[in-house]
Amino acid sequence: MTGMARRTVVVTGGSSGIGLAAAVALAGAGDEVVLLDRLRAAAGPAGPARIVTTGSLAEAWGPLDVDRPAAPVARYRVRWLAYGASKQANLLFTVEAARRFAPLGVVPTCFFPGLVQTRFGRSSPLFSLAKTIPLLFRTPEQGADTLVWLATDDEALVPGGYFAFRAPFAATPRSTDPDRARRLWSASLRAVGLPAVSGPQ
Repeated sequence: MTGMARRTVVVTGGSSGIGLAAAVALAGAGDEVVLLDRLRAAAGPAGPARIVTTGSLAEAWGPLDVDRPAAPVARYRVRWLAYGASKQANLLFTVEAARRFAPLGVVPTCFFPGLVQTRFGRSSPLFSLAKTIPLLFRTPEQGADTLVWLATDDEALVPGGYFAFRAPFAATPRSTDPDRARRLWSASLRAVGLPAVSGPQ
């Protein structure tokens, strides 16, 4: 390679003919050659993609307007109402994402980690109760267990599922309502100036 740095060259037809000859010549000249045909042959079917969001018992008290998610936050005079609305939105996102993307091999799920001993968790209105019953609180590692399970285990491939402690978990009806989920999705796209995506509508 006269006056040239070593390159990485991807050859799409490098298993025979001109592509193979070019690949040999490029490799002989010092280039790193990637034979796409060989990669395709070696690659197995891709596993399903996964999306995991975090839920909370707080979804039950979230005053979420699904048609105006970007409305002024004056209605959230108590910060835990805002938090509850955000967790309700996460559950609704999971429901609609599952409807749209499960046919494409994407598995959206949501999980409740429990009451976790973090700085944020200790600010929960439930903390005073948990202080009297210490076993209610979980370590961060315990809180992450279901998340890791959802991200890795084949048993967790349940599009739109809501889980806690590696088991199905119930949410309030308004947080899993398909119509509210669709409306929130559409309103969110409008709020950030994005067009509707292709796929199930």
